[in-house]
Amino acid sequence: MKSVDKSKIAGSYGISELCLEYDLTRDAYYKYQKRFVKQENIKQKVISLVKERRDTLPREGCRKLHNALEQPFKKNDLKVGRDKLFDILRAENMLVTRKKASFKTTNSYHHFHKYNNLIKDIEIERINQVGCQILLTLKQ
Repeated sequence: MKSVDKSKIAGSYGISELCLEYDLTRDAYYKYQKRFVKQENIKQKVISLVKERRDTLPREGCRKLHNALEQPFKKNDLKVGRDKLFDILRAENMLVTRKKASFKTTNSYHHFHKYNNLIKDIEIERINQVGCQILLTLKQ
């Protein structure tokens, strides 16, 4: 259907000829056009409502956004489900990206006893040398 629109703009073919070429009826073409315009209007209204909401809560995710906008959708006679909202926001590149999780894994200021590294000066040459060496140093 989109290629039919482009050809019409170029003015090289009439609608009847293009519909025959693509094996469509003229009725199907005009219904598609009407449906497309209606969907674009819905999309623009949804985007404006989302932008209003995102002014106050810029990091709000799509699911919470859908729940919060249920009343404005009903007020504007918009039937937009969660998945449709996802599709619209994805197409407009308005989905909120997740923040990278970072964790602090080391706490050097804890209250536990810190043990010395007893094997830092030992050269390891055979199996079980470390265990025996530590026992000898502890006995002394």
